[in-house]
Amino acid sequence: MKKARFWVVISKDPGSDWGASVPDLPGCVATGRTLDVALWRIKAGIKMHLKGLREDRLQLPQPRSKIPIHAKRSKKEVDFYASIETPLPSAPIQALRGFSEKHPLRQALLRKRREDKVLR
Repeated sequence: MKKARFWVVISKDPGSDWGASVPDLPGCVATGRTLDVALWRIKAGIKMHLKGLREDRLQLPQPRSKIPIHAKRSKKEVDFYASIETPLPSAPIQALRGFSEKHPLRQALLRKRREDKVLR
């Protein structure tokens, strides 16, 4: 199964929870009282975001290899970056529902699914 590594911006302001966002996936954000919870939630959010894009038959974004560093914040504010690796979802069978069982695209997708299951 293919994997991708996405950059995550982690931030914390005084008096607030930890926040995490993925610049390559607009709207993919998470919060948590602890850093571990925020990271766990953003990883789940990335998986859900990618799965939704795949189900809507939209192209999955290419993760950036570098991320721009923004201006420094005050000593009480925290910003840092992390990268999270996640498996990329495979194409859904429903996308090929209109194709016959013997169609080459459908056969290739079913073969790929079987291979992925064997490798797990």
